[in-house]
Amino acid sequence: MHFLRTAVRSVAVLGIAVALGAWISGPGRHAAQVRSLWSSGIDATCHSARSSGMRLGPVGRAVLLAVTVLQFLDGDSRPQASPQDTAATDADR
Repeated sequence: MHFLRTAVRSVAVLGIAVALGAWISGPGRHAAQVRSLWSSGIDATCHSARSSGMRLGPVGRAVLLAVTVLQFLDGDSRPQASPQDTAATDADR
């Protein structure tokens, strides 16, 4: 039974991904806006990396894109300060 649920979920996720890909690649006005926004974001990320001294080839751009997307999806990725760090900062003042 567990295998069947997993298979159904996998097929559903695959179907949603294919439908989203088909919509994004279509000629619609909203799809074109999403593609433009996505392209602008990738260009801005690559420009920022180049201006900080990174030399990106085709593989570097793909890795940078993947890291950027993962960082965006991980909304709470900021390191949390421990009470010891806060105490040390207060003592320095």
